[in-house]
Amino acid sequence: MNKEEVLAEMDVAEMTLRNLIENHGFPHPRKAGPQKLFWLVSEIVTWLESCPKAWTNVV
Repeated sequence: MNKEEVLAEMDVAEMTLRNLIENHGFPHPRKAGPQKLFWLVSEIVTWLESCPKAWTNVV
């Protein structure tokens, strides 16, 4: 998934995504070339499954 897809699926702003990566263990993006970032769906799903249920309702 590219950044726009992650933001849309998670229904969060870019700053929130950065906060999730830096402070809450959200998977770091991978690089494809010098400027293209992407996430593996399986890593996002694993992260979501590990979140406390009450917290995932907020995200």
